[in-house]
Amino acid sequence: MKTGKIILNTRFLAIFLISLLSVVLTAAGIYLLQSRTPLYYVALGDSLAQGYPYYLEKKPLGYTDLISAHLRNAEEFDVVHTNLGISGYTSTDLLNLLSDEQVVPKISRADIITVNIGGNDMLRALGKDGNNYASVLDSISIYSDNLIQIFAKIRSLNPDAHIYIANIFNPTVQDDEDINHTASEKLVSYINKLILEVTGPYNVKVIDISNVFTGHEYGTSHSWFHDRIHPNHLGYSKMSKPFIDAIHQDLESENLLVKLKRLSKDYLPYNTQSSEGFQNPAVE
Repeated sequence: MKTGKIILNTRFLAIFLISLLSVVLTAAGIYLLQSRTPLYYVALGDSLAQGYPYYLEKKPLGYTDLISAHLRNAEEFDVVHTNLGISGYTSTDLLNLLSDEQVVPKISRADIITVNIGGNDMLRALGKDGNNYASVLDSISIYSDNLIQIFAKIRSLNPDAHIYIANIFNPTVQDDEDINHTASEKLVSYINKLILEVTGPYNVKVIDISNVFTGHEYGTSHSWFHDRIHPNHLGYSKMSKPFIDAIHQDLESENLLVKLKRLSKDYLPYNTQSSEGFQNPAVE
C-alpha cells in the first residue's frame, strides 16, 4: 500500500512540477515580450514601399514588411511599423506629405526611416517626352531639388533617426515598346549618382538595389517581378536584404538602445499598437 501511495504521490508531484514549470515559462515569455524595447520604424515612398500588390491582400510581403519582421524577430524589438508608402508617389508628392499634420509626429518620433522615391519621377520624365533632352533634364532638376528639401525636412523634424534610401533600378526591358531601354539605363545611372551626392550632407545611408534584379528581370524565366514595375514576393525579399544588412550593422556598431529617445521619462508614445497603417490624408 505504501509503495502505491509513494508512486501516486511521485506522479502527482511530477505533474505539479511540470504544470508549475509551464506557468513559469509562459510568464517569463510574456515578460520578455512586454519588456522588449519599442522601436519606431517609418517607411516612406511609392508603391514599392507600400508593398504592391501584396498590401491589397493585406499580406506582409513588401520589403518594408520584411524589414519590420527582421527587427521584430532577429533584433528582438517591439516594432511599431508605420507604412507611409503610397502608389504613384513622386518626389513632389513625398515632399508635400512631410508637411501633413498626421505625418509630422510620426517622422519626429521615428528611430529608423527607410525611403524609396524616384522611380515614378524617372518613368514620367521618359514617358512625357523621353526624346526631349531638355525636358528630361528639367525633371531631374526638380527631383534633385525635391530630394534636398525632403531630407532637410526630415532632419529638421528628427536629427537622430537612422535614415536609409534605396537608389533606383531600371524597370524597363530591351524590347520595351513604351520607353527606350538604353535611355532609361543612362537616366538610372545619373539619378543614382545624384542620390549619393544629395543625401551625403544629411547623414543618409544609400542602399544599392540597382543591380539586385539583374538576370531576373520581368519576362525572364526566373523573374523576380509581379509585373514590369513591381517585384514579386521573392523580389521584395531580395530587395529587403541590403536594407536589413545596413540596419543590423548600425544596430551592432552603435548602442542604439541608449540613444533611443523614447527611453526618456517625458516621452509618450503616440501609438501602443505593434503595427500602424496610414490613411492617405488626401483620401477620406
